[in-house]
Amino acid sequence: MVLFAKDIGLKEVKIRLLAHDIELNKAQIPFKELVSIAGVDDEINSYLLSAYRDAYAQGFRLSYFETVHRNKWYDLWMTKRIV
Repeated sequence: MVLFAKDIGLKEVKIRLLAHDIELNKAQIPFKELVSIAGVDDEINSYLLSAYRDAYAQGFRLSYFETVHRNKWYDLWMTKRIV
């Protein structure tokens, strides 16, 4: 996805991660803290944690504005700048 974005000249890529009833008030959150907030027993959030871990490893980060100003029922957005 990132290579394709670079080829067509995009400056940023956003991905949307399905989240269920997660309240965050900051974009910079350690994975361990996200695990405790999301709860691994919730099937939807277990997929979120897996996708988050993989996206983070590829350089995606939570979008500050969309994390701080989101409702707890909205999905999470991760962003990666293309250089």
